[in-house]
Amino acid sequence: MSGIEIRNFEADEQTYFSIKDFIFKNNALKTPFKCLDFNDLKTVKEISSLDKKWLDKNNIIEKSHVIKQETFLKEANRSDAPFLSKYYDSYKKIPVLSDKSIINTLTLSFNPCLIQDYEDYLDGFLDIYHGRSDLLFVPNLKVKEFDKDINKSEVKIQPDDYIGYVQCAYDSLKFRNSKPIFVPVSTRYGVKPSAGLIQELLESGFRYFWLDLEGRASTSIAPIVRSFHRVVDKQGLDDKIILYGSNIRREINPNKKDSISAASDVLATPIGFDFVGVNRDTQKTWFGNNYIPPPQELTTQHKGRLFDSENYEYVKFSEFKGTDDLLKKYHLQESELIEKPAFYSDFINSYELNMEFERQRYAMQYDKSLRDYLEGKRSINEKILKSFDKDKSSKNNKKSYISLNDFM
Repeated sequence: MSGIEIRNFEADEQTYFSIKDFIFKNNALKTPFKCLDFNDLKTVKEISSLDKKWLDKNNIIEKSHVIKQETFLKEANRSDAPFLSKYYDSYKKIPVLSDKSIINTLTLSFNPCLIQDYEDYLDGFLDIYHGRSDLLFVPNLKVKEFDKDINKSEVKIQPDDYIGYVQCAYDSLKFRNSKPIFVPVSTRYGVKPSAGLIQELLESGFRYFWLDLEGRASTSIAPIVRSFHRVVDKQGLDDKIILYGSNIRREINPNKKDSISAASDVLATPIGFDFVGVNRDTQKTWFGNNYIPPPQELTTQHKGRLFDSENYEYVKFSEFKGTDDLLKKYHLQESELIEKPAFYSDFINSYELNMEFERQRYAMQYDKSLRDYLEGKRSINEKILKSFDKDKSSKNNKKSYISLNDFM
């Protein structure tokens, strides 16, 4: 049975930032780690323009999907079982991607528990999914639903029902399984119910966790992540868990008209994530028949923003002083960035974030104050800085060797 081994663990004294050394599929990996973001890859042809030298430096790819009820019901009954084949089998056929860990994460936009014989449908659906992701993630549920009568979202799936679903889906995935399984923790409940949910999942023996931000900024869920670590710390498990976050909004408050915008994804690490997955925008609002879309140039520049590590900002590529150097560094042309701004900027930014995580590790280990390093970033104000602060009662700087093979 393959597994994930944590060879070393170091926790920052002031923030929830930590360093873990992993061994997975004979590959050494140090966290925090940013996975390659393939959410905006439209066709496999776009991969041919990517530099192999850079592709070889990142062995984990994620693509996330929002699944509607009709897809859930239909796919388990199709004889050819094409679900996710385009985002797994097609990738594996490309030589430069064949040895990479390809992750497909799923968010269900409905409550499957309300479907008659839902466990049979869930088993069939997950049987297909099992073969099309190298790490397994129990699909997250959107627990809130917009209520037109009161003009706001209301919780429609209670925490007890959510946990029951997670256990059912986990039991389905672990059948004759040799892959790590991550379980979701909804970020849509309040801090108190989230803490109770985390407590129960930990007591059930789960150690791999996935937080689906559903298109929100990392800073918006800082209290929930803080609560997560508080519960984990009380049980003395902070050196045994893995926390994966994805569907993170790239910027804190994005606005297409702004030249620069404060970054969100890079802040996931001092908040306490080990893995930073894909970016995703919030669900688009329906504007009605009188809506006039912004000029294409404005949309292109916004989608193609590049990460500024000096200030922790995302800058429109036409106004970023480092654009030419980055394009040269990653062997890309400006015409490619203009044609496919989201995908190529995602590619560049994934590597730039990993380099920034390396600087964060250095600040923690050798400069002795990651917090001071972060305080020097222009986009980080006092409120954001305080969201990183660790409980003074937390255990600090522990190191250990652990195997997590039991949680497969």
